[in-house]
Amino acid sequence: MPSIFEELGNALRGKLGEKLSLSGGVMTGPLEVPAPTGPNQVATSGQVTTLEDSIGNYGDFVSSNADVTVSVFDTAANILARTGDPKGTVAVASDTDVIYYWSGAVWSESNLDDVQTESVSAARTLNLSGDTEENIRLRESDPAGTIMYGTDTSYFYIFDGTDWQQYNFDS
Repeated sequence: MPSIFEELGNALRGKLGEKLSLSGGVMTGPLEVPAPTGPNQVATSGQVTTLEDSIGNYGDFVSSNADVTVSVFDTAANILARTGDPKGTVAVASDTDVIYYWSGAVWSESNLDDVQTESVSAARTLNLSGDTEENIRLRESDPAGTIMYGTDTSYFYIFDGTDWQQYNFDS
């Protein structure tokens, strides 16, 4: 005579077999997937879309994760055809998700780690970051000697403790 546990096991296997074939087959009906809480958990396409919507475009993602300003978000072909951008311009291709860096003469392909490392290293060495002239001139609490790069003017701005002084390369 089977034990109570054997009878329960057989009954449970039978009910599970009605819902999901343990040896293969096609599952029918909706599959409920809880929101993932870890890096190796499954997510539905709707959950992925929601995440993508909250992150924004890949250029925004690169900008926030590499702590650099992405100045151009366009197709790879359009980026590679550009000339005359300020040296150090960072661009992200919307069609290939490739990150490009303008050397002043050519666009070089890079990646998130390279851009972050190079940008942080240069910023630490020079105590330098970039923004538009308008935003730089609105800053008031920087210590004297802070250097900012005008991403829209290609000028350096140095804070003297009271005002931002513009360094003009042509002078």
